[in-house]
Amino acid sequence: MKARDVSCVFTIFTPMKLPLLTLLLFTLTLSHAQTIQDASALFAARKLDSAMVMTKAILKSDSLNADANVLAGRILTAQKNYDEAAGYLERVLRVADAPAYAKAWALCELGTCYFYRGDYKRARECLTSCVAMNATKNSTSSAKNLMLKLGFDSVYDSWITKESAHFVFHFQDPNSPGNIDGFIQVKEAAFESINSFFGAKLPKKIDYFVWSNLLLAESLFRHKLAFSDGALCITHTEANHTIGHEMTHSIAGSAFLHAKWDRLINEGVAVYFDQSHKNNLALLKPNKELFKSIPDFWKNESAGDAMLYPLGGELVKRLIENFGREKLLVFMNDQSYENARIVFGEKLDAVLKELEEEIQK
Repeated sequence: MKARDVSCVFTIFTPMKLPLLTLLLFTLTLSHAQTIQDASALFAARKLDSAMVMTKAILKSDSLNADANVLAGRILTAQKNYDEAAGYLERVLRVADAPAYAKAWALCELGTCYFYRGDYKRARECLTSCVAMNATKNSTSSAKNLMLKLGFDSVYDSWITKESAHFVFHFQDPNSPGNIDGFIQVKEAAFESINSFFGAKLPKKIDYFVWSNLLLAESLFRHKLAFSDGALCITHTEANHTIGHEMTHSIAGSAFLHAKWDRLINEGVAVYFDQSHKNNLALLKPNKELFKSIPDFWKNESAGDAMLYPLGGELVKRLIENFGREKLLVFMNDQSYENARIVFGEKLDAVLKELEEEIQK
């Protein structure tokens, strides 16, 4: 996001030639521009809380400032505060002289906010308008990527859609899951089972995209399936993926929207509830040479996915068995190793040591 460039003022006028009041106004404007730049730099560095404090200070004295409003909206969207973000972003669109780049980013981010609310029509309209504006390379690219992720791209024009109690299923090939009605029933039963543990209230139904052409999907997204955005309740997968893994990300993502996530626990929870009944301990043993200690892996993710997924699943299993559902739900709000020691207490050391020893047998 670019701040208004006022530095050119001082290349034309020197302080000696300016009246005192005019000089003061120019100085305040320059200071304001630098503050926007600083806030934007904090946002780019993912220091979101600090960026928001600085942005709100600007808005306190200039509530209709387009740069500050769109930055506030982008920060809140990144923090998954979609409803609050929408208020700032909508304000940008009401500012008559807002720069094109500010309006473009507002439209782009509103696409996410409206999708979160289940307002697909407005989400599509915002993203389409952003692309049509072509105001900046980054905002246009972001809107196009969102249209692909959220199901608004033309690639989905030939897909079929089936809606159930908790899902909106999108099938690239209606024959790929075989019996569609049976496929949906299995997913619904899994949802009820998994959510009986979490008790989550999802903001919308889970948009569940079932790809049959995996090479096409991976070329479009530039990474492999499956993946989910838990906060937005969206999954892209294939028919033969595990029953519950990806939907667990949406259920847990809604139950703990503002959690401090840790990848070992986040993926471990999804593995534990995937309903595949895999023996995760057996899957860990062939890779035990990559393994040092659970605390080390937890804090540093010092080995790859071959260890992360089964270790996470086995660890979550043992946390539930030893400490129970209620303590795990408390812990889920901050999934760090340090918080685990606080929530689970000294017994955690014995649980981790036992698992380490079993992996090395």
